[in-house]
Amino acid sequence: MVGLAVLFIGFRPDMTGLTWLYLGYSFFVVYMGEMLKLPDWMASLTPFGHVPKTPVEEVNVLKLAVLTLTASTLTAAGFAGYKRRDVQG
Repeated sequence: MVGLAVLFIGFRPDMTGLTWLYLGYSFFVVYMGEMLKLPDWMASLTPFGHVPKTPVEEVNVLKLAVLTLTASTLTAAGFAGYKRRDVQG
């Protein structure tokens, strides 16, 4: 979520509201998905759908590494875009 927010701030500051929309979608799917019997692919669209429930599920290090790499890449790209912008301070 933070990587996506930084990416939007760096390249399209007018679209930062999409981050809130994505957060709301993730919250809805994670907390209401089972009760509403939503399909599994909807949970796969959120980062929380890939994080294991540690006491119950086995930890998949590859999935966590991919999530971390994706977040780092989005954050680095957002910082690069922010540095490129013409912001006067």
